[in-house]
Amino acid sequence: MRKRLRHRRSRANSVAYNSLLEKTLEAIKKAQYDWWLSECNKIAACKDSEKWKIINRLSNQSNLGVQPIRHMDNGCCSYLFEDSEIRRALEDHHIKKVTAVDVSSQCSEDNTSSDIEYLETRAREGNGSCITNSDFTGSEVRSTFGKGSITPGPDGISTKLVDNADREVMHNCLKVLWNRAWSEGYFFTEWKKENRVVIPKIWKDDYHECGAYRTVAIATVLYAPHCLGKRMEYITSRRLMGVLEDQNFDTMQFAYLQNRSATHALLLLIEMVKSEVISGNKAGVIYFDFRDAFGTVDRNILLRKLGCDFGISGRLFLHIQSFLKDGFARIKVNGKFGNWIE
Repeated sequence: MRKRLRHRRSRANSVAYNSLLEKTLEAIKKAQYDWWLSECNKIAACKDSEKWKIINRLSNQSNLGVQPIRHMDNGCCSYLFEDSEIRRALEDHHIKKVTAVDVSSQCSEDNTSSDIEYLETRAREGNGSCITNSDFTGSEVRSTFGKGSITPGPDGISTKLVDNADREVMHNCLKVLWNRAWSEGYFFTEWKKENRVVIPKIWKDDYHECGAYRTVAIATVLYAPHCLGKRMEYITSRRLMGVLEDQNFDTMQFAYLQNRSATHALLLLIEMVKSEVISGNKAGVIYFDFRDAFGTVDRNILLRKLGCDFGISGRLFLHIQSFLKDGFARIKVNGKFGNWIE
């Protein structure tokens, strides 16, 4: 009909074409409605684990950031669909991490606390080296410029304002501010607030568990007040690495060391396996993946290891101790943040 209308543009052909077009659009609209109605009827009959897929199709959302979370209540399994419920479940898992205290480990905890008190006392007495105690130099402060993001935070302020301000004035202000916090072993609470976004972990078989997602802090990069803390961390982290580089790490340690990475570890593994195969021997590999390894690290034990095993002391120890205490975070799910949680 369309081809006929194009070649013979008569009034009758135009009316017939428009009539056929309207009927076609009505048929498509009716088919869409019938499909939508049939999908709605499936929700009542299908399993809870399948409901989110139907809802996803009906709401025309091709990619839900977080899938409905499985919830166990008195042995009964259900699914959380509301954003507020999903957010609370993620907060409990990634921020609060409520765990039962093992009475048998109480003695070890007491020893850890006493060790930290001793390390803190020694640090406040000035124990440590020049790299762990000396004031921030002008060159260290200057090295932080140009590290900010051009993306403005929710307050509309970009951290590039720090870079674009009068360089000499900003340099002097930051040097005074950071050295004051450094000398007192204090990291401002406002600098430790984190806005966290939820990212699915790859290659998970089940995304209905909180453990199938990781949270990534973004506020320390975007907010203007937080960027000052982030830039100060740049200085202190370089000093920390300066101390750790003198430690005798295991030769098989690849993570978090300069000029080493997972790629180097993989290449070494391939060469070891290839060498054994060429020699006619059998080669096997065992992989371990510790669930939520970093999020569940006991911070007191971490501090004790830094002080006792790696010799971190002085202002650097006090800075790390303050950095690990009194932090606040909130999680963003589908564009909405929850409350601040310590």
